[in-house]
Amino acid sequence: MDTQLTPVLQEFLQSGISLGGSTRYSPQIYLLMTWIQNEPQTQFSTFVIKKQLVRRLGENTIPDTRISDILNNLVKANLLNQTSDHLNLHSVQKRQIRLSKMEDIYTITDLGQQTLTFIRTHAVTYHPIKLDPALIDEYLILVDAIYHLNTSKLTEQSGQNLSTAFARLVDIHDQIISGMRKLRSELNGLLARLDQVNDPTNITELIHRLNTEAIPSFERMLSVHKKLYTFQSTQGPIDYITAIVDSGKNDLANLNLSQRYSSTQQRLLNQQSVEAALKRLNRDLDSSSTISANNPQSIYRLNEAINNSRLKIIAHQQITATLSANRESLSATIDDLLDKIERLVLDLRPSPHLAYDREENLGDLTTQPQLPAVIYKPANRPTMAAISPHPFGQREPIDFAHDAKIQEEFQSLLLNNLTLPLDHNLELRFPETRDLLLKIFSTTTPQFAKQSLSLLRFHNLLLTHSEPLPQITPIQIHLVNENFHIELPTGAIYYFQKEEIK
Repeated sequence: MDTQLTPVLQEFLQSGISLGGSTRYSPQIYLLMTWIQNEPQTQFSTFVIKKQLVRRLGENTIPDTRISDILNNLVKANLLNQTSDHLNLHSVQKRQIRLSKMEDIYTITDLGQQTLTFIRTHAVTYHPIKLDPALIDEYLILVDAIYHLNTSKLTEQSGQNLSTAFARLVDIHDQIISGMRKLRSELNGLLARLDQVNDPTNITELIHRLNTEAIPSFERMLSVHKKLYTFQSTQGPIDYITAIVDSGKNDLANLNLSQRYSSTQQRLLNQQSVEAALKRLNRDLDSSSTISANNPQSIYRLNEAINNSRLKIIAHQQITATLSANRESLSATIDDLLDKIERLVLDLRPSPHLAYDREENLGDLTTQPQLPAVIYKPANRPTMAAISPHPFGQREPIDFAHDAKIQEEFQSLLLNNLTLPLDHNLELRFPETRDLLLKIFSTTTPQFAKQSLSLLRFHNLLLTHSEPLPQITPIQIHLVNENFHIELPTGAIYYFQKEEIK
C-alpha cells in the first residue's frame, strides 16, 4: 500500500491535530488508521501494528513504549474499537496442530472512519490551491541550479544537493500545474459570466488576471522547457540523471515507496524514478498538439484559456467601441493585452534531423521533413608563427616537500586543543589547504545544530564533531597570488583528535 502523504495532507496533520493524544505522531497514526480501515481481513494486534510500522515506515517511527499509550487513547476517543480474540500464531495442517494466543485486536469505529474522511476533505480547505509566483521563482532557480550543477543557489527549503533540489522541483512542479488548472477554471468562469451578464467589471477583472497571472506564468514556464528537456538526454556533455542520483543516497525517498533494498537496487530505483519524473515534467511542457490534448496537466491548456479570452475580449471590444463612453482608454488597455498575447513565444522545437542554427522559418512544422541538411564549411583562418618558445614546453622543478608544506600550513590553523575555528578571514599559500577546508565545511552542516559525525580522516587527524558559530558576515578565504576569494556563508568550529596508530 502507498504510505506517502501529499504535502497538503502532511502539513495539515502537522499543524496541531492530536491523534492518540499526541500531535507529534499524527501523520503516522493517520496512516495506521488508514491501514486498519482498508485491510479488515488483517488482525491488527499490538504486535502486528508494531511490525507494520517498522515494515512500512521504518525503524523507530513511534517508540514501542508509546504505541500502547497511543492505542489506548484512540480507544478512549472511540476512534478504534478494542476486542480480545485468539490470534493465530502457527498452523500445521498435517498434524492438525494450531497455536493461538489471546490478544487485543483493534478495528476502526464509525467515528474513526468519519474522522479520516474529515481530515482528507478539510486538508484542501486548509491549504487552498493557488498559483503562487514565488513558487515559479523557486522553480526557475532550481532548474537553473541543476542545469549548471551549481548548488550555491539552493536554499535550506530546497536542500543542499542536487537530489533534494530535484525532489523539491518535482513537488513545486505539481503545485504549479495544479495552480494553473485552477487559474484556467477561474478564467473560464469569468468567460461564462461575460456570456450571461455584459458587465464591464468582469472584462476588467479578466484583463487584470490575464496581465498579472496567466500570461506571465505561462511565459516563465515556457522559458525553462529547453533546460528540462536537456536533463533527459544522456548523449550530451553532462549526464544530469546520474548527477542527480549520485548527489544523495536517501534524498529521493519521496519518489520511491520502499526503502528495503540494497544500495545498488536503491540507486537503480532512484535512477528510474528520476527518469520517470523528468518524462512527466517534460510531457506537461510539451508543445505537441497531440500530447497536450491528451494530457490534462499540460500548461498549454492554460494557453487555450488565454486564446479564448482573447477572442472574447475582441468581441467585447467591438461592442464597447460603440456603447461605452470610455471606449478610448479601454481600447488602449485591450490593445496592449492583445499585443502581449500575440508576442507569446511558443516552444516549437525543430525535428531531430535539423540543426538549431538554421535560417529557414520553422514555424510551419509540416514542411520540416522536406528541408535539406545543413552543410558546414571550414573557415580559412590564418596561422600565427611562433616567435618565442612556449613557456609550457619547459618543465617546472619538482618540489618534493610540497605535501609536507601543505600539512604544515593546515596544522598552523589548528589550536593547541586540536580545534579548527572558522571565525575569521584566512590568507593561505596552497590551494590544497583551501580545498581541504572546503571539504571539511561541505562534509558537515554546522549552520543547523551541533552534530556528531562519523570519523573523517584529514592528514593524521580525525574529525569528530562540529558546532555552529553565530557568524553574521561571510568568511573569506583568499589564496596568495590570486585575484579572487571564496566565501563561506557561516562560521563553525571543528574538533579533531589524533589518529591512533595500530
